[in-house]
Amino acid sequence: MKKHLMMIAVLALTLSGGLALQPAFAQRCDTPGNCEPGDCGKRGERMERMAEVLGLSAEQQQQIESIREEERALVAPLKKEMSASREAMAEAAKAQPFDEGAVRSLAAAQAGIRTELTVARARMQNRIHAVLTPEQRLLAEKLRPMLHDGKGPRGRRGAPQGGQL
Repeated sequence: MKKHLMMIAVLALTLSGGLALQPAFAQRCDTPGNCEPGDCGKRGERMERMAEVLGLSAEQQQQIESIREEERALVAPLKKEMSASREAMAEAAKAQPFDEGAVRSLAAAQAGIRTELTVARARMQNRIHAVLTPEQRLLAEKLRPMLHDGKGPRGRRGAPQGGQL
């Protein structure tokens, strides 16, 4: 029972601020390729768990959902740009003769996009954190280390337990 409760808490915290594991925020899961494996259809469930574990009020839940929607809209163009860049990189990697300059240019562009996505994720986490009460923040911070030490149902960064892909 304790383990089950902790798993729920970890999933809830994922939405409330530990979203470093979840770049799929930027787009909806209604088209192929827009979600991390296993993510489609589960956002609502995680929001409910987060609300329960952290004791979120209806107003807090609405504020958090609004924040998520706003941030999702802001990063959608970046996600599309990253997707196009990945496709270009795949083509450049197969091109004959190999053009190292083109690959370096694409890699640098991807690094810039990743930076912007990371900043957006941090901004969203900060905005969500500001909605929480001091007690909820404390609980969220206590649960946060579990996201980063490989505990939880899927281990580190969504990989199956044991770290194997």
